[in-house]
Amino acid sequence: MSRIREILRLRWQGHSVRDVSAAVGASVGVVSAATNRAKHVGLDEAGVDALDDDALEERLYGPRGGSGRRDPDRPSAAPSG
Repeated sequence: MSRIREILRLRWQGHSVRDVSAAVGASVGVVSAATNRAKHVGLDEAGVDALDDDALEERLYGPRGGSGRRDPDRPSAAPSG
């Protein structure tokens, strides 16, 4: 499961931003930004479930650009292991 998907799932279950931050290992700002972006583009649980991880990330953050700059609000992949 992607980190973005996990953030949204936990937030929609009613967990606080701080709790989600601790659970997924992302900053409070990243959790807030992902939640706000999903709300802004009109995504709900069913909408997220209908998208694969790449499509979800693109819907929230736009296509990955070739600028070489990293969007600080774009969560990195969930740590493996």
